Amino acid sequence: EFYSRLRAIKEFHRRHPNEIFVPMSMEFEELNKARENPSEEMMNLVEFTDEEGYGKYLDLHECYEHFINLKGIERTDYLTYLSTFDQLFDIPRDKKNSEYKKYLEKLLDYLQDYSLRVKPLLDLNQEMDNVVADFEKQWENGTFPGWQKEAGSALAHAGAHLDLSAFSSWEELASLGLDRLKSALMALGLKCGGTLEERAQRLFSTKGKLISELDPMLFTKSKPGRSRDSEKQNEIATLEGQVYRFAEILSEQRQATKENVQRKQARTVGEREESD
Repeated sequence: EFYSRLRAIKEFHRRHPNEIFVPMSMEFEELNKARENPSEEMMNLVEFTDEEGYGKYLDLHECYEHFINLKGIERTDYLTYLSTFDQLFDIPRDKKNSEYKKYLEKLLDYLQDYSLRVKPLLDLNQEMDNVVADFEKQWENGTFPGWQKEAGSALAHAGAHLDLSAFSSWEELASLGLDRLKSALMALGLKCGGTLEERAQRLFSTKGKLISELDPMLFTKSKPGRSRDSEKQNEIATLEGQVYRFAEILSEQRQATKENVQRKQARTVGEREESD
């Protein structure tokens, strides 16, 4: 920049020897004043990093570094990350801890900021409201990607009710086996441990009675920690839902970014040196 300006000054004086050329120091002074007191037009200018190429590409390098340093996460290259950063449903649930949540928040901060810069007319608040509404339905139904209810989970968590009218004794109930008795007890919110005989007797004692008529000692105590764990899982899954939506919103920029990275990787060492 300095030498090009110097050549311009010399050329100006050669062509116009009697005219005054504005010194570079004055130009820089005017530039500094403009930066310190920006006009409304300058304030409205959108800034992008060099990697973002004036909004054509995503710059997910910081998010990528955070991701590959998560414990238990398989390390991958940046290009692969660009193709898979929204495939969060493939990450095991036991890896989705507090550090993973911080990563999601960092990723969302960037995606939201970038979206505001490249799509200023997009109503992101409405988009995220829609995401949350859709998420809550899927979460309640156990169909949200990566958090689906596993086969048999309804039996494991809610149990399966059993019609006791067909049984005249606890011995007959015992013929159903430990697992079926456990499921029936869980469906009533009762303790489900013990031997086969104990489970059968406990379940048979409820025949013909209302829940309110049962001995309180028969009921299992709820575990507060389990409820808190469920809340944490819900929070993490909500963040994942937002990532999925941003991936759709920025699909064009994402594809352009992958192609740009591929072009860079295809360059020879000599081409890189020339470009530098």
